[in-house]
Amino acid sequence: MHAFRSSLAILAFVLLTAAVGPAQAQTVDGIEQAWRVWMANYGRKTGGLAVIHGGRAVREAAMGQEAVGTPVPVASLSKAVTAVCVAGLIERGRLSFETPLSQALARTMARVGQRVDPR
Repeated sequence: MHAFRSSLAILAFVLLTAAVGPAQAQTVDGIEQAWRVWMANYGRKTGGLAVIHGGRAVREAAMGQEAVGTPVPVASLSKAVTAVCVAGLIERGRLSFETPLSQALARTMARVGQRVDPR
């Protein structure tokens, strides 16, 4: 559970850093430094950081008992991953914040059939 919470905290930091955008772009060293400061400020002793640019890892770092490349359970991180995917679709104009789920999933629902759960 501890590794999960560390992973969730790190993912949140990475997502927030990514959301800053090009207007406040940082160097890779700056991102790692901000992560280490954030870890210290919030009393985090164990965690990992991966900085991806152009589809490849440009920096990996670990603190505490974490090791770079060590797998961690995804668990509830799927919500954050889904949020990043939806944000990308919105950014590319494929969805909006007002798009009803029924419209967004219309082709999928036509392919798989009516929902089983009436809610």
